[in-house]
Amino acid sequence: MKQIWDSIAGDNATLPLPEWQKAELDKRLADYRTTLGDLHPATEVHEQLRRDYK
Repeated sequence: MKQIWDSIAGDNATLPLPEWQKAELDKRLADYRTTLGDLHPATEVHEQLRRDYK
């Protein structure tokens, strides 16, 4: 199994990526960058969930 994953990882730079997929990744990256201020650390989110659903 490790050999299979290693071969995939070694070849991933040569795998074609369709234009629609590149566009979607660009959109998601732009969305991520514009909402950085809205993000909360996972520990904070977990604590809030524990308080809310105790």
